[in-house]
Amino acid sequence: MVGGRIDLNGQYHPLLGNQNTVTDLGSFNGITNFNRAQAINDLGQVVGVAITTNSLGEEQYLGWLWKDGIKTGLNSPKNPSFSPSEINNLGQIVGTSFALIKSPIYEYHAVVLTSDQVIELPALNESLESAGSDINNKGQVVGFSDDKAVLWSDGEVLGLGILGENQNTYSIATAINDLGQVVGYSSISENSLLTGGRHAFLWDGQLKDLNNLIVNNSGWELEDAADINNKGQIVGMGILNGQYHAYLLTPLSDSEPVPEPLTIMGSLTAAGIGIALRYKQKQQQKDAIKD
Repeated sequence: MVGGRIDLNGQYHPLLGNQNTVTDLGSFNGITNFNRAQAINDLGQVVGVAITTNSLGEEQYLGWLWKDGIKTGLNSPKNPSFSPSEINNLGQIVGTSFALIKSPIYEYHAVVLTSDQVIELPALNESLESAGSDINNKGQVVGFSDDKAVLWSDGEVLGLGILGENQNTYSIATAINDLGQVVGYSSISENSLLTGGRHAFLWDGQLKDLNNLIVNNSGWELEDAADINNKGQIVGMGILNGQYHAYLLTPLSDSEPVPEPLTIMGSLTAAGIGIALRYKQKQQQKDAIKD
């Protein structure tokens, strides 16, 4: 797993860990005020981001790739401010590219980095606003555009919809597995923008509220889904008895509902915290963009 920590001096340290060791991946270009590892693929390649501020107080995102002990910058003249979100086993990196229009207004769009290209993904409804959250091993990408969850596949962009009938709501796709199943979260009413009310969703050709797929009277309200693996297992955050918990959902079969969520505790507490931090960072990025 990857993530980060803050030391007693307020400096950020990107971390790579396994069952036995934790490795500090060090600063990038000497930046320590914010420097975090974002994602890792099955080959052990890590992407992360450092944030710096220029003399005008404008933030710049400096994406980096850690491979075989060496860090390489991901920014370029075409991609001067870049925050990576995920890297697949082909080495393709998805994230969000920012361009300052007039302080404090930024234009931002989802991009995929390959070994020799910066590919800007098409936006939904001619919107300039889009952001990339995840990429699977088939090169399919999810994220959001025009405040709606989207799937990019074969050069096309598909809106995944929203939960509820009011169009003044939003949805964000956070992850996709190699089967093309997508998870994320959506506001559930127009007032959700003020109250924060939202529900986790699963998209497998149709958008489904995860709360309608678990057993009845479980006591859970699943607010977001952070990731999904190729077994269809989903992790995220929800409310149980008035308190927030990380959860793990495991599907039983195509004909049976997803079981009651398992509260992640004990030896998995650290993993649950990591999921929460990753989700929180994405939500803060979204909120900052909207502001």
